[in-house]
Amino acid sequence: KADGGKVIEIQSYGSGLPSFKFNNNPMGYKFSWEPKGVFLAAQVPAQYLVKGKPIAVDGDKLFENFKMVDIKELGTFEAYANKDVTKYVKPYGLPEDVSFYRGLLRFSGYCNNMRAFWKLDLLNDKEKLDWKGKTFRDYAALLIGTKSNDKLEDEFAKYLGADPLSDIMMRLKWLGLFESEKIKTESGSKLDVFIELLLKELTYAPGETDMTIIHVDILTELPNGKQEHRTATMVADGEPNGDSAMAKAVGLPPAIAAKFILEGKIKETGVHMPPTLPYLYKPFMAELYEYGFEFKRKVFS
Repeated sequence: KADGGKVIEIQSYGSGLPSFKFNNNPMGYKFSWEPKGVFLAAQVPAQYLVKGKPIAVDGDKLFENFKMVDIKELGTFEAYANKDVTKYVKPYGLPEDVSFYRGLLRFSGYCNNMRAFWKLDLLNDKEKLDWKGKTFRDYAALLIGTKSNDKLEDEFAKYLGADPLSDIMMRLKWLGLFESEKIKTESGSKLDVFIELLLKELTYAPGETDMTIIHVDILTELPNGKQEHRTATMVADGEPNGDSAMAKAVGLPPAIAAKFILEGKIKETGVHMPPTLPYLYKPFMAELYEYGFEFKRKVFS
């Protein structure tokens, strides 16, 4: 826009994932923030724009509408729609016919895992049940409406419409879903018990780090009619045995804002949109750079 061009399409992606060298489990995920929040957020409806037309995705259909995203020098990821982008169009001064997709990145296999979790009602946090004396194998049987028996794994695969040796079945076995270990949660939802199971395996070990990725691809049309892509990509890793990348990504911006207010660099009051105010976002980006948050920008036709 600063060059007099028009924004035709925005593809904006973010993620919180294990650092590449610590992506060492078959689920491709570890918890860097409150586990229940991860699954509750994964049920929020989303909306994106195609040439100005809103496309709504129900919360229970997010993972049936994922896509693959290639990011140069990083790899290929799965992406699913994240919340409602329509509220950004007017504040950002975007054209009414813009295409705008905002998504979350995950390692391959995540979205089909989540589809299975939905089918099993594992994300249900409403109904509280008594789990005293129950095992995870009992829990697995309850999920598909049967009783624990020697054929449970085969019945489970049939319920999912999957081969007993399919990826999802092998991942659930790896998690310990079919083990006879006692459940520690005495009273709680299906989601509570599932989180107990996941935390045994999807927790960062000492010295392991997470990473945050932000990737934005903007298709623009310049005054001369030429179209070009402008990309900005940032990868930030957490500190071994220190602050996680997620903690820094969430905590540093408000901390920097507070610092700038105390230093008199921000005098405005009320709500402002930094992306449209260079005098606000440029000092922010310079400060974030000191903490390892740096965007690599590219332009290509």
